[in-house]
This record gives sequence, C-alpha cells and structure tokens, in this order.
Amino acid sequence: MRKKTAKKCVTFIIWSAYLLADWAASFAVGLVFNTEEKYASAQDKGNDAKGAEADTGLLLVLWVPFLLLMVGGQDRITSFAVQDNELWHRHLIWLFLQLCTTGFVFIQSVHQNRLWIPTLLLLLAGTIKYAERIVALYLASSDSFGTSVLKDPNPGPNYEKLMREFEHYKDSGVPVQFVIFKDTESRVIKYDRFKLSDNELVQYAHRFANIYKGLIVNLMFSSREHKESREFFSKRTAEDALRILEIQPNIFYDLLHTKVVVANSKLGKMVRYMSFGFVVSALALFHKKDKYGFKSFDLKLTYILFFGVLGLDVVTHLLWMFSDWSTVSSLGKYAKYFRLAKIQSKIFSELLSLKRPRWKETKKSKPKSKESEEDTTEASQKN
Repeated sequence: MRKKTAKKCVTFIIWSAYLLADWAASFAVGLVFNTEEKYASAQDKGNDAKGAEADTGLLLVLWVPFLLLMVGGQDRITSFAVQDNELWHRHLIWLFLQLCTTGFVFIQSVHQNRLWIPTLLLLLAGTIKYAERIVALYLASSDSFGTSVLKDPNPGPNYEKLMREFEHYKDSGVPVQFVIFKDTESRVIKYDRFKLSDNELVQYAHRFANIYKGLIVNLMFSSREHKESREFFSKRTAEDALRILEIQPNIFYDLLHTKVVVANSKLGKMVRYMSFGFVVSALALFHKKDKYGFKSFDLKLTYILFFGVLGLDVVTHLLWMFSDWSTVSSLGKYAKYFRLAKIQSKIFSELLSLKRPRWKETKKSKPKSKESEEDTTEASQKN
C-alpha cells in the first residue's frame, strides 16, 4: 500500500504502525517478565485457583515467541525509509535483548512447564524471522548495497600470461612497450524490434534494474552497459519502454524496503521452510497436550495466534509465487529445458495478464471541449 499511495494520512498510519511494532513487542515481553514470578509462585502452592493461574502463566510464556514472529515476519516492509536500513545494528541489539529476556522467562519456567517444547520451537521460528529482517536491512544498507553492486575486475583470460612475458622481457633488458587500442568490435547485445510480452517486460525490467541500481549508491555503469541500454530502448515502442520503466521502481522498492533479497536466496528459502515447519510442529505438539486447567478464552487465543502466523506465512508464500521476482527466477532456472520453459512461460504470462495493467492506469485522457469537437468536425469536413 505504501508504494502505491502518496496520501499523507495513509503514510502517517503506516509510519506509526512501523514505529509502534517494536515498542509494543518490548512492552509485552516486559509484562510477561513481571508477571512470571507471580504465576511461578502460584504453581508452587498447588491449589486449584492458583493452579489455574499457573496454567495461564504457561500460556503467557508460549505467547512471547509470537511477538518475534509478528514483528519480524512481515516481508512487505522491513524499513520505512532508506535511512532506516543503516540502523540494522539497533535491530540486532534489540533481538539480542529480546532473546535474553525471553530466554530468562523460558528458563525460569522450564522445570514446571509442560509446554516447553512448543515454546522452544516457536522461539526458534521467531528468531529466524527477525534475523531475516536484520539481514535484509544489512543488505539494503549503503555499505553492503554498494559492495554488492561493485563488479569484480575482469582483466581477461590472457592477463596472467601477458604479465609473465612482460616481467621476463623486462628482466632480460629487452625494451617493452604497451600499445593500448580501442576495441572496434562492439560487445553490446543487439536487439530486434518486436512487441514485448508480459514475461519479457518483467525479465528486461529486472535485467536493466540490475544495471541501474548502482546509481542509488552514486556508481556509474560502464560504457558497454550504457550502449546496451540505449540499443534496447531505441528499438522499443513508447508504451513498452514506459511499462518497463514503471516496473523498475517497484524492483528498487523491494530491494531497499522488503525481504526479497533474503527470500530469493537458497539459504533464505531453506530457513523459511524451517521456520514454517517449527510453527506447524509446535501447533501439533500443543494440540496433543492435555488442556486440563487452561481457560477456554486462553486456548482460543492461542489457536488464533497459531493459525494467524501460519496464515500470514501461507499468504506471503502465495504473494511470492505470483510476484515478478518469482517469474524472473523461475523462467531463468528452467530456460535450458525448452518444453518446460515454454509451458511455464505460458502459465506465468496468463498470471501476469490477470494483474491490473500498470502503465495504463496512469494514462488520463482529458475530455474534449465542445469547441475542440466542433473544430475537429469542421476540419474533417474540409478534408
């Protein structure tokens, strides 16, 4: 919503929710920490009334990891502004303090807690989710982002052999002279004139976004990349060019303010499935546990938290499956398998066509006045 609106009231609401999220989680953990001693003493006394309070205390300890899952599990917004990415150290310290507080509460109740295994699994899942957010912030920070944009120097395959010969002739006293000449053969990819499909629009938008993203950290692209970009856009229609340019700001937004870089990596996909598996396992173990002594409202709230977290993960995965990033990643992965790539390209093309048109939404046609309509009619009659 944030990248599609410029309304100040909506932006203020998102900004307030972004700032309050971490504060609310810290406040809730502090409340649990303060009330844990009361519930622990109630469990030691052992009567029915105190036992009910003790069971409520067990659920309170179980609820704490959900805060990490909720705060760190949002894929669509990890930072509100570019400057927030530089504060990844602060989020790392916040995670450390939260783990210390949660770990203390967990250890304090583990000897009497029959729900310690589901609690531990949820704590691992919450740690993974918030660690994803910290890594995303770090990768989007100016230092890391600038380093990722820089390319390794490529002196060519004959550089080592050339330098050995140069040192040999130099040591032998033979005069050596380097002659630098300009390569007349252009290595720029040639493009033909044709109308781009939805898949090709997304693929080319990502290709040139990888070239242009160096401009974010004040880096210039090479002359070859400049020629390739000029060659490509000179062969495109105005509509295709504008449709590509509209996709690219979304790409830059995802790179700077979401978890897309983490989610698109192999390690990120693996730990994401691990986190989902931990939550499912915790739900299964909790469901099998004896519920005697728990209040009905507390049980309902616990199940709401479980299914809420799982539902968010499922929705996030579905959004990822139908995103432009998934399209580019999947089409590139199976490009060598012609038939599979052709079928997959057709599927993704249909999915992309279901989305609302991007550039056409921004086109506004001004209604013609009566005078202009009359002038048009007279001109047509004269012709």
